[in-house]
Amino acid sequence: MSTRIFLLMIVVIFAIASLFYYIVLHDFSEEVSPNKEYKPSVIGKNIKGYVYGETGLREYNYKASQVEYFKVADVTRFINPFLFAYNLDNNTKKWEIQSNDGIYNTDDSITLYNDVKIASYKIDPKSQENYKDIRMFTSYLELDLDTMDVRSNQQVDMVNRVMSEDHGKFLEGNVETNQYRLNEDCHAIIQPDDFEHHDQK
Repeated sequence: MSTRIFLLMIVVIFAIASLFYYIVLHDFSEEVSPNKEYKPSVIGKNIKGYVYGETGLREYNYKASQVEYFKVADVTRFINPFLFAYNLDNNTKKWEIQSNDGIYNTDDSITLYNDVKIASYKIDPKSQENYKDIRMFTSYLELDLDTMDVRSNQQVDMVNRVMSEDHGKFLEGNVETNQYRLNEDCHAIIQPDDFEHHDQK
């Protein structure tokens, strides 16, 4: 099951619950005021679970401290979203994305805000250790759920395992292929082995 299908399932569940909520408690003929500050129709807390593929293997692990569905705008907000992807051949981590806020709407993309972190994983051929290979930090990220492309027009700080840094703006890349490019104001720094600027966890 793809990430896009998983997120669509969440939205459908919240939409159904929202519809029931409005049928019971609201009059559908009520006009919507353009100046009204909209509140979520449905709220779910501490959402977490796994997504399995057709072969029964685990593909994703997801969680969010809160999910809010806004019926009027047909938008779903995720608070503290965290998504892991797994390699299907050995059940090890492939990549992960987390942030403080995320917005999903009908264009099959999710926009992440505030303290966005991306990490890709590799397996050491000798020790078989599953380690973080590339880590990225930014304040804004768009994730296309069809292609798994990511992009950002904000500052992006990229750190890889060999302790080199890349900094710049206008990130383009893909979390599945683990290929990324910074297109503006780019510079690189090679750091010593004791580089500790970012959390290694």
